[in-house]
Amino acid sequence: MVMGLGSFSGQSVATKIVAADGSGDFTTIQAALDDLPSTGGVVYVKEGNYTITAAISIPNSSVAIIGAGAATVITSTSDINLLTATSKNDVMLDSLQFSGSSMTTVTNACVSLDTCTRLHVTRCTFSSAGGIGVLINAGVNAEVSFCIFTSGLDKAISITGSSGGSIIANNLISQATTDGISITGGAGQVINANRIISCGNSGIFISGISEQAIVGNVCNSNTQSGIELSLVNDSVVSDNVCNSNTQHGISFTTCLRNVVSGNASSENDSAASASYDGIFLNASDRNVINGNQFWANGRYGVNVSNATCDVNLVSDNHVFANTTGQINNVGTGTVTADNVTT
Repeated sequence: MVMGLGSFSGQSVATKIVAADGSGDFTTIQAALDDLPSTGGVVYVKEGNYTITAAISIPNSSVAIIGAGAATVITSTSDINLLTATSKNDVMLDSLQFSGSSMTTVTNACVSLDTCTRLHVTRCTFSSAGGIGVLINAGVNAEVSFCIFTSGLDKAISITGSSGGSIIANNLISQATTDGISITGGAGQVINANRIISCGNSGIFISGISEQAIVGNVCNSNTQSGIELSLVNDSVVSDNVCNSNTQHGISFTTCLRNVVSGNASSENDSAASASYDGIFLNASDRNVINGNQFWANGRYGVNVSNATCDVNLVSDNHVFANTTGQINNVGTGTVTADNVTT
């Protein structure tokens, strides 16, 4: 069967239908993928449970796999990746449910995409007994959007290697064992409008990269910080809500030239240990902290914590009702101006 489809507009694409009950062209997703031509195509997967014993492997570029939402369940009784693609371009996964109920190895993933370009993972649901929801390694221009990540995953989304240009947006993430979103490779990511709650480490953890835009996320009730950045430079942290995290609302360690604006960071240090702040800077230089609200945190609203923090600007923030104090400045050359502390 050949038809036109959405992002493949202007093309005629091969189309295969998979149905667990035998009413389609194939009963397994892998058989349908293997029957596509080298130019790719579309595999529609009807509702049903698809239990695999080996990872589904996407053999070609320009492939879309489209399910029936939560009614299309891909699972396994083995501790394996559920779906993989390596060195492929223009891959789309849409409206599928991945259930790694037997996945206990934290480096395995429901979806593992390696060295791929122009990836789209959307409207999918992920759960696991211990693996990763979506793992993108050395990928370029990936999008993960409108997905739901539920309890049991080690990380919901992990971006590693020389990945770049990805958009992580409008996802619901809850109760990951470690970080909700972990990015340790690649520049130019946009992390926008995600809701990340009750994760075992930080809601968003980014390390060792630059030029990130972290905008409009809600990071609540995570065991470490709402947003944790380490060795991150030339990035924007804007319009996020970080509330009731056990450690800091926002944490910077060895970060340079970032802009932090329009954030609401409140009631962090939720265990009332007097050890954590609305925003915490450690060995971080030339950052701009402007126009935020920091209130009711367990230690300080703003904590420029040591003399190795050089030439930071803290201005026009509303900082009030924090337990130990409002602004703690032990930095070198810090400029503070026009902050409201009552």
